[in-house]
Amino acid sequence: MRICLTTTVMRSHGGISRYVMELSKRLVKEHEIHILTGKKEVGISGVKVHMAPTIFSPVSLRVASNTLSNTLISSHLKKKCVVDLIHGQGAEVIGPDVITAHSCHKAAAEQQMKERGGRYQMLKPFEPRNNIVLAIEKYNYRKRKYRKAISVSEGVKRELMTIYKVPDEDVVVIPNGVDLEEFTPENRGKYQKPVREELGVEGEDIILLITAWEFNRKGVRYIIESLPELPKQVKLVVVGEDDKKPYLTHAEKAGVKKRVFFTGASKDVKRYYAASDIFVFPTSYEAFSLSTLEAVASGLPLVTTKVNGTEELVKDGRNGFFVERDGKDIADKIKKVIDYGIGKMGSNARKTAMDYSWDKVAEKTSNVYKELE
Repeated sequence: MRICLTTTVMRSHGGISRYVMELSKRLVKEHEIHILTGKKEVGISGVKVHMAPTIFSPVSLRVASNTLSNTLISSHLKKKCVVDLIHGQGAEVIGPDVITAHSCHKAAAEQQMKERGGRYQMLKPFEPRNNIVLAIEKYNYRKRKYRKAISVSEGVKRELMTIYKVPDEDVVVIPNGVDLEEFTPENRGKYQKPVREELGVEGEDIILLITAWEFNRKGVRYIIESLPELPKQVKLVVVGEDDKKPYLTHAEKAGVKKRVFFTGASKDVKRYYAASDIFVFPTSYEAFSLSTLEAVASGLPLVTTKVNGTEELVKDGRNGFFVERDGKDIADKIKKVIDYGIGKMGSNARKTAMDYSWDKVAEKTSNVYKELE
């Protein structure tokens, strides 16, 4: 079949962009793959690229212009019999044949308003990007402007069914994937020592890791609050871009500032997985976090809240533990990981990751296409 996938930017990192790239690299072996994009940073051998004129700033115009271009161009490609099927991502195109719900935007927005309180609740409904995405999402799902929907988790499927009354039979759950060769316990031998030396932590220290770009939602504060309850050799490494000042202040008040390290954003995050021991992720909302998959593939136990994606990924007590967004509960579960054996639980985590290869994701996605052939 001739398949056209959308992605605002063609690049090897990020959520949706990585999803499209990883799928395309595999699907092109069986199908003729086209990618419709606003910006091309990398290419894929054998994949045909179509540029969709996109205004990248401000973000509201990026969403609107990219969706409009994608919709018009994909419709033209299909009308001219250049492609057989359009596979859209989220709110990137109106009326695709297949739509992947990388999240339910309305559910995520409601969770954000609940967390952030009064002022945010008042302003959020007037945010242009929010309203554009909600309008596209509502139109696509409520008007059934798709032939099949793919959800990245059981939780997102429940949200679509509850909020937009999408029929159960319309949605197939295909979780996100992970590159099992890029993220592997074997990276420890290469990266563990140099990364720990860069951070200034000792070889016997136990490193807690979180990768995040939104520290509040991901629960960095609660991990910091767990540290006074844990042995002094337990340290926290935070990889990602956000304002770290309030968290450093919080760590100083808790007496653990010297045990917390903020690295900033990293394009080679596998180095930090390799240098760490436990992935701690007390997030308030997810669709299905790629970082949790990267962590288990790297052989790290998960200590995480029970949210979309982790509810399927975590086998409580075997490859990790569920926690509340509470410092004492997080500390208690980290102690349980240590008592169980970090290496043993990490080995179980790696075994779990084997079910989430991109090869399996691509195969299941291809089967969806064939159903619509």
